Amino acid sequence: MPGLRHPLSGAVYEITDEGTIRVTTDESSGMFDREGVWISGELRTSDPQMCNWLASSVYELAPRRPTSYLKRESS
Repeated sequence: MPGLRHPLSGAVYEITDEGTIRVTTDESSGMFDREGVWISGELRTSDPQMCNWLASSVYELAPRRPTSYLKRESS
């Protein structure tokens, strides 16, 4: 699943097939809705702008991907 690494915290933000956002740090992870509201998991805080950015799929339309973009691994 595609994701973005937060430029300040280093947390990885990934969108799931259900449309929720999984945020993962070195220590914990959590699930959030598109507005950054906590749903489940040990991690209870997120960047709401990153969640909204991922959920909107606008980043896929950007002509230049940020260097923090995590590509889907091909098998």
